[in-house]
Amino acid sequence: MNFYRSSIVAVSICGLLITGCTNTAPLTEMDSEQQGKKAEHLSPKEWLELNSFQLNSAEPGTDLKDIEPLRQMIGSASIVGLGEANHGSREIYTMKHRFVEFLVMEMGFTTLVLEENWGNALKLDHYVLTGEGNPSKFLMPIFQTKEIVDILEWMREYNADPENEKKLRVVGMDVQNVSENVYDEIRQYIKKYKPDLLPRVNNKMKELAEVTKDLETYSALPQAIQEKHQEQAKEITEILEQNKSSLNGQSKEFARIKQHAKVIEQFTGMFFNFSENPSEFFLKHDIAMFENAKWAHEQLGKTIVWAHNGHIAKNNMLQEVYPKLAGQHLLEHYGKEYVTIGTSFGKGDYNAFNLENKIVPATIQLNDPKTFNHTLDQVSKDQYFVDLRNATGLTQKWLEEEQPFLIGFGSADPSKPNTVTTSLGQAFDILIHIDTVSAGELVR
Repeated sequence: MNFYRSSIVAVSICGLLITGCTNTAPLTEMDSEQQGKKAEHLSPKEWLELNSFQLNSAEPGTDLKDIEPLRQMIGSASIVGLGEANHGSREIYTMKHRFVEFLVMEMGFTTLVLEENWGNALKLDHYVLTGEGNPSKFLMPIFQTKEIVDILEWMREYNADPENEKKLRVVGMDVQNVSENVYDEIRQYIKKYKPDLLPRVNNKMKELAEVTKDLETYSALPQAIQEKHQEQAKEITEILEQNKSSLNGQSKEFARIKQHAKVIEQFTGMFFNFSENPSEFFLKHDIAMFENAKWAHEQLGKTIVWAHNGHIAKNNMLQEVYPKLAGQHLLEHYGKEYVTIGTSFGKGDYNAFNLENKIVPATIQLNDPKTFNHTLDQVSKDQYFVDLRNATGLTQKWLEEEQPFLIGFGSADPSKPNTVTTSLGQAFDILIHIDTVSAGELVR
């Protein structure tokens, strides 16, 4: 969840809703035993200098040779979490775009799971497959930037090339609403295969569609009404399953429709007892994000999960709000099949909602030497990536310690800290660091 101002109002939690040498590759010629002994005593900065890989550009479409070391880092993993330290920095988005290009063109990844609402992503998926529609209109406001649109347009161009037989897909993992197109697809599917079933399902969906448009509407409902809608959502899933044989139930198409129904269940089940136990809402929210990412991987193949660092990390860096995050669920389910790539920055701007509910550039300046970012920024490379799993000695210890780490939320509140305390080594397998970032270009 991106914790946009509208979402924050709905749930009444304002501001929370989420180099020395010029070598471009690590040294490899030293005797391994001597190198190992030396590495044990290197400072974190020295280790990063020797083991990080310079990134020559943050611009999509440029030569990808500088990212080649990623091939060995990812190995045989089939699901990759690609994080962002905030939801609105140009260079983080464009660098992530380059990494997506590499994962697609060099490693055979085909599915991009976005931290976007399920219904919006259905429209984005249709766009990258057909070219129909304007992708900027199918995105949450905070994601309506040129950089995000650019990657969707790149995916569309890739799919339009007949030489690329395996088409790229887009799936949404978030459930901040259930839009009308989700219900429409269920209706059209039932009408196609078993039209006599439609009135029974439609009666339930009509009522649900009126109250699942956004968090504000649904969260204002009395608990008894929410419980009624949760039962209606479950019944839709049950009806689909009971009529599986006559609904082409072994098809990929049926699996998609059934997941539509699952998303309705996810949304309607999040708010029970919110006023008494808000943590339950956040727990269920990230369980839903995990379930939707897992569905995409199972149905569509090698998957990139594009989301905030907090949602893809292997540990919980947002403990004050979330009991457990999607990345933790992904780790439990996939083990070594799940590899995380986090992003970090030293200073700069990102887009966020201000207290007047307007998206504006927010600035973070690095001024705390105790942060991970301060050390990461001391490396002489202005942008680089590194496999944190290879760290030893002092660096390994440093990575395992819990220290402040710069982060940008969807809502910029000057009274709130812009760091979280976490263990970088436990959060990410691989880290991309960019010294200075700027706010993305809004296209609304």
